[in-house]
Formats: sequence, structure tokens, C-alpha cells
Amino acid sequence: MLAQERPVLDWNFFKNDRPANAPHQALTWYNLSYRYKPLRFEGDQVYLQFEVNLKMDSVRSYFDVNRKRLPDYELLKHEQGHADIGFLYALKLKEAFEKATFSRKDYQQAVRKIFDEVYGQMNAENIRYDSETDHSKNKNGQRTWDQHLKDEISIRSIK
Repeated sequence: MLAQERPVLDWNFFKNDRPANAPHQALTWYNLSYRYKPLRFEGDQVYLQFEVNLKMDSVRSYFDVNRKRLPDYELLKHEQGHADIGFLYALKLKEAFEKATFSRKDYQQAVRKIFDEVYGQMNAENIRYDSETDHSKNKNGQRTWDQHLKDEISIRSIK
């Protein structure tokens, strides 16, 4: 189960101005987490029920107050892309948990391994997104990513 809908960012989400030493004009912070409980044991196999959460963190996020005044909708849209990546990887984590089979003897480690793999992929995707869009400055790269994220959300939301 995914515990929430796709997050949609607006100016009100960003509670903090950009710190003086921050390398970027904006930062969208979120936490991907999960919890589970065993439903039943059958032989060596355990059946688990999962809840996956993506919690947007407006306290740790920031947006340059001068860019908000413009307003810089391109940068806001770019930050929405980071939220969408988090949402997509929450869906991917849910799918990975649902497809996996778990052994009674090592299911805790197996669950953690799946989470670590998906979390690492999410971090790599965020880095690639910033690189290919140059933090929203590369308009063609941004358009390509906008369409990619829209398509991925559409595909995964149907499942």
C-alpha cells in the first residue's frame, strides 16, 4: 500500500529561504520509508504486508526568496520533478516489495536489501535529473524529463 497521493508543490511548501552557503537556488527534501508486518508463515515462507511512505519535508526544503518573488515557475516546476522522482520510487518500492518472496529465516535482511537498492536508484535518478536539466537551466533537457516523469507516473499509477 502506498500511503499517499502524488505530492504537488507550490510556493507555500517552501518555508525557508535559501541558506547563504547553499549551492543551489532551491532544494526539495523528502523521506522515503516503509513499514511492514508479517501476515502469515507457511513453511519457510513469510507473507508480509507493506506500507510505503513518501513524506515531503518543507522544513528542510528551501527556495531562494528572490526567485519566489519573480516568480520563477521554471525552477518551481523543476523542483516538482524531484518530488515526482520521489513519488515514482515510492511506487517502485511498493512494486518491488509486492513481487518479492520472503524466507522466514532472513526476511528482515531481504526487505532492507530491496529498500537500499531502490533508495540508491532514486538518489542516482535525482543526480541524473539535475545533471541533464542543469537544475532547470537546460530547457530541452527539462522538457524531456517533464515528459518522462509524466509518462512514468501515468504508467505506474494505472497498475
